[in-house]
Amino acid sequence: MICAIQTERILRENQDFIMRRYELFASMENNLSALMNFDVKNQATEYGKLLNEALEIGMSVQK
Repeated sequence: MICAIQTERILRENQDFIMRRYELFASMENNLSALMNFDVKNQATEYGKLLNEALEIGMSVQK
């Protein structure tokens, strides 16, 4: 019971610290998500370029 009361007091006294850490984690999660989206878009663009080159080669071979 004493440990629970001490823990509750520590958490109550350090709410600002806890909230800053939570906000930092949320910000990092958003940044990671944005980076992953950028990587997916970058890969899709690269695949699109390769597909376009393959189609151009195919069309030139057909001619």
